[in-house]
Amino acid sequence: MTSYAKGIFSWAIIAFLGFCSVDVNAGHILGTDLTYSYLSPNTYIVRVRWYRDCQGLPANSQISICYSSVNAGISNTLVLPMMPAGQYYLPNFPYWPSMQTSCFGGNATGIERTTYEGILTLPTAATDWIISYSTFPQNIGINQNFMYVSSKIDNVNYPQNSSSFFMNDPTFIYCVNQPAWDNFASADIDGDSLSYHLIPSLDNTTVCPPAPFLNPLAPFNPLQSSTPIVMDSTNGSLTFSPTTIGMAMVSARVDEFRNGLLINSTTIEHVLYVVTGCVISGMEEQPNLVPNLHPNPANDQMILEINKVKPLFIEATDISGKTSEIDFVSVGASNYELNVKMLSKGIYSLKVVTENGVAVERFVKL
Repeated sequence: MTSYAKGIFSWAIIAFLGFCSVDVNAGHILGTDLTYSYLSPNTYIVRVRWYRDCQGLPANSQISICYSSVNAGISNTLVLPMMPAGQYYLPNFPYWPSMQTSCFGGNATGIERTTYEGILTLPTAATDWIISYSTFPQNIGINQNFMYVSSKIDNVNYPQNSSSFFMNDPTFIYCVNQPAWDNFASADIDGDSLSYHLIPSLDNTTVCPPAPFLNPLAPFNPLQSSTPIVMDSTNGSLTFSPTTIGMAMVSARVDEFRNGLLINSTTIEHVLYVVTGCVISGMEEQPNLVPNLHPNPANDQMILEINKVKPLFIEATDISGKTSEIDFVSVGASNYELNVKMLSKGIYSLKVVTENGVAVERFVKL
């Protein structure tokens, strides 16, 4: 790549992620979710994960959530303090060229996760408890909306249930015109079956009792994608191919089923950026060297189809920059089986080195 092209890419990143984010993201609240764990009869540990752009104001030392039941005629709030050591900087998005993020005084967008936790003791049993959290307006140009996330509690029929919880941090930054993934995979300590869905973005007019409504945004708005925006209902993997630089909102719901019955739903919302000027590698890449890499997302193995050349070396790099060598074996003409079982869940770039050049592809490990 020429030095002129590198300069163009570098300028584009700074312009979008540095200067523009100050104007269009004054609220700097990028995402949130709320989950709970059963502790004792009618008593639960409630957790909120709260994400912000490091260019914004620092996270508050506490937040308030709402709990309410129409059947019980009760509506109240609960203060959740910030957890000790509850603040964490997410790994840097793989900018190229490498840039210092706003979490450390730089221009590139950096993201901080803050965790709040507290004990909720419900005053009575009811089938329709809703615990919810609303942020102040994001001010990102998407109808100036609040974020609203919630989970349900039925302590009549399922008095010892815990909600499902999200195992990964959301992905907030993507490259335009490159395949993209978000991973909403969740776990459930009760062994309930889980189903994943994109939902319309939720807003909220009052804090408690909540008055959420469906604003006129699509579940993944205003993103433009060259491929269908698809969420796998079985594992929470979301795939798309953004074609326009900008911002969008994604809202998703995880449903819990026990013995075929829906017993709970938990939601998550977050903002995402689609940016330009970022590539997986600064090396010269050969187009059409790898016509197919499947399945993607993958669990343990993937099949690499490669044109008229044998791989010399294959490695995978996660979003934090950690690189792992990938073992591969030939399974037919131009086909190789890759062993990715040892990789942690997440998004990776796969670099395939051959005598004819280098190919880089992206994939998701489930």
